[in-house]
Amino acid sequence: MKRTHRNILVFASLVLAITTIGCSSGQSTQKVHRDNAKKRWTTARSGLSFSLAQQAYQRGQLDKAEEKINEAIKTSPNTAEYHLLAAKIYFSRDKLELAARTVSLAISLNEKNAASHYLLGVIMQRWQRYDAALKEYELSYAYKKDEVTGLLAVAEMLVQLDRRDEAIRRLEDKLTYFQNNAPIRASLAQIYMMKRDYKRAVSLYQQAVLLAPDSPGIIEKLAFAEHAAGQHAEAIYHFSKLLQRYESYKKRADIYHALGDSFVATGKPMAGMRVYLDLSAQKPEDVNLLIKIAQAAWLAGDDQQVAVSAKKITVLSPRRFEGHMLFAMLDAKIGLVDQAAAKFDRAASLAPTRTQPHVMKGMMLAKAGRVKEAAAAYNAALKIAPDDKRAKVLLESLTARQ
Repeated sequence: MKRTHRNILVFASLVLAITTIGCSSGQSTQKVHRDNAKKRWTTARSGLSFSLAQQAYQRGQLDKAEEKINEAIKTSPNTAEYHLLAAKIYFSRDKLELAARTVSLAISLNEKNAASHYLLGVIMQRWQRYDAALKEYELSYAYKKDEVTGLLAVAEMLVQLDRRDEAIRRLEDKLTYFQNNAPIRASLAQIYMMKRDYKRAVSLYQQAVLLAPDSPGIIEKLAFAEHAAGQHAEAIYHFSKLLQRYESYKKRADIYHALGDSFVATGKPMAGMRVYLDLSAQKPEDVNLLIKIAQAAWLAGDDQQVAVSAKKITVLSPRRFEGHMLFAMLDAKIGLVDQAAAKFDRAASLAPTRTQPHVMKGMMLAKAGRVKEAAAAYNAALKIAPDDKRAKVLLESLTARQ
């Protein structure tokens, strides 16, 4: 009986142990399932908040975007992507310090995210901490070498730090790699414009236009580069193209100025004058523009327009010398030498550092046979600017004739 009782007790203990283990195992499995379900729900919830934040950010709804991204971060605080979006939102709201702290946190969670380094570089650039910005842009490009954005930012900072040649080298080294990329060529051309190498700039802008023929910004830069390089016929073509295709350019005074200048430079002063006159209708009190109109009219032989412009100049800016000199030139043209001389003198008194009134007066007097007075006018010009080549040549020619 004792043995049987002992066996019964052992069996009961085993059953109890097995039952207990089974219950424990079941509870543990249930807990794992509950934890996993909770994690899935948390992930889904934070992902939904992130998605809504992205949509709101893209639409410019920054209040809603900030609210939703904070919800996402609260449920998933260690997701770098969420902190990056939060930093972008703060940056858009000009909360630069908060944006810098937030994107730095994103970098600590994911060191190799190029976008995070790029944003931090932008913030450093805004703060004019160009060395720090360069470092971040270098990292951004290092982590995403197939995208040109980081490289362009690196070049921009090198230029800002007065390291233009290094910027040129970095960009030129990648021209073949980014053989179908227009922005890298446009950026390189801009640096050459700064170095006044207009011919090289034009070549690069031409390549960029071939790659991006529908980019008005690049066409505009090409036109201005051609204008600076003295390639005025080509500049006329591209400026005219911008004015014909894009309404926004019709409000750009600098485009009309450059187009008019190019017409005058190619021996088409009447066309240049028409461009200036169209612009003057929008800017009737622009004295510099009136001077250009008068100069183009003079070259075109339109004395009436010269007189109209000269009168407007003297009324709007009586202390400027150009209006008086234009009137002097008109008088000289019809042989009113003494009247013209007096007006040249008036122009000279208003511009004591300018040689033009003296030189023009000397030319008129020399033509009239008043040699001594002409020589005095040329000497007056040389007293102001001893290296004035035109005055020197005219005085030498006058002396030789005597």
